[in-house]
Amino acid sequence: MCRGFSKTELIIITVIIGLLLALLLPAIQRARDEARKIQSKNNLKQIGLGLHNYHGTYGCLPIGADIAPDDTPMHGLHTRCLPFMESSPIYSMIDQNVPWDHTINRGMFSNERHTLQILGSTPAHINGLGTAHYATNPNLMYSQGSCRLSDLDSQENTWMAGEAKGNFVPWGYPFQWRKLAWPLNSSADGFGRPTADGAFLLLADASVRWYANETEAT
Repeated sequence: MCRGFSKTELIIITVIIGLLLALLLPAIQRARDEARKIQSKNNLKQIGLGLHNYHGTYGCLPIGADIAPDDTPMHGLHTRCLPFMESSPIYSMIDQNVPWDHTINRGMFSNERHTLQILGSTPAHINGLGTAHYATNPNLMYSQGSCRLSDLDSQENTWMAGEAKGNFVPWGYPFQWRKLAWPLNSSADGFGRPTADGAFLLLADASVRWYANETEAT
């Protein structure tokens, strides 16, 4: 007849399982972090491709924020780049003649754009609107204007976009830039990422690089 485990044996088994979990959980977390980094790097590559495709079509980067004569914010660069990043029909459904958050457009901007979000970063929505976890360089794409890549002294050393640390806004919101002067991960209003160990940045030559927190803006 089989006997059950004694109390001592159960304690030993529980301790062993606990030790195994303690050893495995950090490895699982590291694997998740690496997967999120790969996904985020690929997102920035897609954003870079969209910006370069837009530039190839119009001869300049997209306007950072389109403002109406009465100072009403209309649309931003994420909207402008939609047809150059994905085949979704949503761009043709957005009414460019009214603001991004108008009731006519709100339904379109409630959708999450997975290319604009980092796995593990929250929130994915704000007031029912999908958020963007990436921001751009305000010196390249700004209110009512933008630059040409040929205007830059060094495309391979100029940030074009990057992972935002926090305080995310809806992806349709026109003002999608962050201050470059702040060190990475030093402020929720700057560039960074959930793990706070650095950040991926998209350069003007469309390459994506990993930067440590001590990196100075260029």
